[in-house]
Amino acid sequence: MTDLVPFRQSSSTLSAEIKVTPVASLQDTLLDKPERLKRELSQILTQPLDQLNDDKHARIREIVQFLLHEYLHSDRERRSDNTWIALESNWSQFEYWCKKREYIALPATPTVIAEYIESGKKRVKHKTLTMYCWAVSTIHVAVGLPDPTAAEIVKRKLEAVKKYRVKARLELRNQASPFRLRHLKALQEAWGLSTNLQERRDVCALTLAFEGLLRESELSRLLVSDLYLNDDGVPLMSVAYTKTNKSGEPIIKEICDSTWKLLQDYIEVAGLSDGHFLFTGIHHKTNRPYSQSKPLTGKTIDKMFQRAHAFLKHQMPVPNKIWSGHSGRVGAAQEMLARGFTIAQIQQAGNWKSPLMPLLYGRGISSNEQAMATMMAQIDQG
Repeated sequence: MTDLVPFRQSSSTLSAEIKVTPVASLQDTLLDKPERLKRELSQILTQPLDQLNDDKHARIREIVQFLLHEYLHSDRERRSDNTWIALESNWSQFEYWCKKREYIALPATPTVIAEYIESGKKRVKHKTLTMYCWAVSTIHVAVGLPDPTAAEIVKRKLEAVKKYRVKARLELRNQASPFRLRHLKALQEAWGLSTNLQERRDVCALTLAFEGLLRESELSRLLVSDLYLNDDGVPLMSVAYTKTNKSGEPIIKEICDSTWKLLQDYIEVAGLSDGHFLFTGIHHKTNRPYSQSKPLTGKTIDKMFQRAHAFLKHQMPVPNKIWSGHSGRVGAAQEMLARGFTIAQIQQAGNWKSPLMPLLYGRGISSNEQAMATMMAQIDQG
C-alpha cells in the first residue's frame, strides 16, 4: 500500500505547500491550485510507462497527497455528517483490505476492485458492496485520478455478485418491525395525557413518525414552529430537509385535528416555544425538557419506540421483534397498503424516490390484509 495520507490525518501534520507547474497559458490562470495539479497529474498519467521514472513517480505521490489533504479538509462542509461518516467508513474498509494483501489502495486498479468485491460476495450485501465502490470512486476522483470502478470488469463483477446473492437467498432485507395504527391508538390512550413528560413526548413523536411517515432524522429536526395552521385552519407540518429533498423548499404535510391537539397539549405542558426543537431530552428528576442546540440522535428515537414496545407488549399483541426508529414509517406504509391506497400514493406520502421501498414494506402485511385474500373472501361470501 502506498504511504499516503490517512483518512483521519489532521491538517497540522501535512503541509499544504507544493510546487505547481508555472502558468503556461491564459487558461491556466483561470484555474485554482488543485485544478492545475489535477491537470498536471492527468498529463503525467498519459505518458508512456517507460517515461515514468523515479521523479515522475515521486511527483504523482506528491500531487495525490496534496489533493487528498485538500479534499479531506475542504469538502466536509458541503456533505452531510452521515455521508461523510459513510465515506470514511467505506474507504477505510477498502484501505484495510488492501493493506492486508499488500495492494495499493490509491490509486487502485480495476482488477483489485473486482477482487475486493468477490471477497465479500458471501458475507456483504450487494448494496453495501456498491457503497464500498462509491467510496473508492469518490476518493479517486477527488484527487484527480481515473475512477477504477467505472471499468467494465468492476461493473460485471457487481452484477455477478448480485445474481449470486439473489440465487443463494442472501439478499433478504432485515426490515424494521412495523408499528401499526392499532399500536399507536393504544399508546395515545395510555400516554396522551400522562403526567410523565417523557411519555407525552414519546407518544407525540411516534404519532408524527407514523402519520408523517418520517425518517428518524426528519423527526428529530422538527421545530415547534414547523407546526402551524394555514389560512383555512388546517393543521400542517413543515419538513424542511429530507434525505430525498435538499432543495431548501420544505415539504408540507397535513396532520389530523386529533394529532394537532395532542401536540399542542404537549407543547404547552413542556413550555416549548417556536425556537425550540419539538422533541428534546427530558430531565428524569425535574420532568422538564432540556435546552438543546442539536437534534436528538437516532439512538434516542430508537429508545422511544423500544419503550413503547416494552409497555404495549403487556397490553396487546405486538411483533416479537422490538420496534426501532424506522418502525413508524414501515407500519404506516403497511397500513396504507392494507387500506387500499396505491403504491404511488404511499410513495408520495413517504417521499420515496422510487416505488421499491413501499413494495418491499408490503411484504410484511398479513395474509388476511392482502388484496387477493380480501377478494377471495368476498367471493366466498358471495
